[in-house]
Amino acid sequence: MDQSILIALIGVGSALTGTITGGVISHYANKTIKQIEWQQSVKSKKIESKTNLYAVFLREVTDLQIDSRDSKINSLSELKTLTGLLMQIELISSTSVHENVAQLAYIVIDSHIIEEQKVPEDKVIPYIESRK
Repeated sequence: MDQSILIALIGVGSALTGTITGGVISHYANKTIKQIEWQQSVKSKKIESKTNLYAVFLREVTDLQIDSRDSKINSLSELKTLTGLLMQIELISSTSVHENVAQLAYIVIDSHIIEEQKVPEDKVIPYIESRK
């Protein structure tokens, strides 16, 4: 075989090997980057979901607490939204978060049900501590 042909074949072979190696590396790098982006997106959506759930729960607690100053609930079924949110929080949060949220819910329920044991505003934190 002529030496110039051999040199040309080695050059073509080297170019193909370099292209294939670069393509494989690029493919795995892009795959890894996409996987990391997807994981970050999932984490971000979970955080956003929890934040929205907590905000809705706190809004419901606040509304019910304000309403308890004017009038009491007529039926426990009026607490469906509150208890539903509490159950959702129980499913997605840690035990400590759920316990603290449950304490808030108990305060609201108590304020609607038991007039004599209504907790004054300046006693809310000690009241929460006493229920633990």
